[in-house]
Amino acid sequence: MRNIGMVLEYVGTAYHGFQIQENAPTIQGTLEGALEQVTGSPVRVVGAGRTDAGVHALGQVVSFSTESCIPGDRFAPALNSLLPRDIRVLRSFEAPTGWNARYGAISKVYRYLTVPRGAARPSLAAGAGVLEGRANLEYRDLDVGSMREAGQALLGTHDFAAFCASGSSVRTTVRTVKRLDVREERWDALGVNLVVIEVEADGFLYNMVRIIAASLIEVGAGASDLDTPAKLLESQDRTLGPPTAPPSGLYLARVFYPGPLAGLTCP
Repeated sequence: MRNIGMVLEYVGTAYHGFQIQENAPTIQGTLEGALEQVTGSPVRVVGAGRTDAGVHALGQVVSFSTESCIPGDRFAPALNSLLPRDIRVLRSFEAPTGWNARYGAISKVYRYLTVPRGAARPSLAAGAGVLEGRANLEYRDLDVGSMREAGQALLGTHDFAAFCASGSSVRTTVRTVKRLDVREERWDALGVNLVVIEVEADGFLYNMVRIIAASLIEVGAGASDLDTPAKLLESQDRTLGPPTAPPSGLYLARVFYPGPLAGLTCP
């Protein structure tokens, strides 16, 4: 049986997350339906990240096994002719036997986009209609420098129990955050400024990036002290942290793999 890898981008607004569910549209379910049409047989897809409802992807990676004789690089155009426009296959390729998109990954990068609107109500501001569901619309001004400084405490290997939502069944809440950047970007075409939080880690807990984003936004808005994320990390107590930030601002940006697949799996 052959093994195929694919790189996807999608807008998660209309879907109940990546993982397949009964009686609810999901990315996995939609993709597997299209694959069954293409191959003529049921196909089970493995995703590198199980994005939640309303979360988007710029570089999700999936793998699946098939007995189809379709060349690896032809799955992308064949699927794109069947998939809805908010799910696109950027690349498809032959993968080594046994390769698994989830367990083969060595790190992932997530981005969280926030549009600070100052005192204006986000829902009434210019650009809000375009960005609804694509970014977190924040009604407060944000001090990006403070957010960047506060985030440095989360770098390295720590127990991130305080940054894990309830309902997770993971064996350990220890993760290694390799990079945490906070920057401001100007989107002139939309006339908006965005605050981008980008986190790379060897793995992520349930809602981990959204809780990190929420804690840094509170610092940037002046509602929390600069050392609050560090104290939250030390406490290992999720109940002491802020509410989880909305899913609309979160994007799975890239998944990294070792060896020859490193180039094939980039967006």
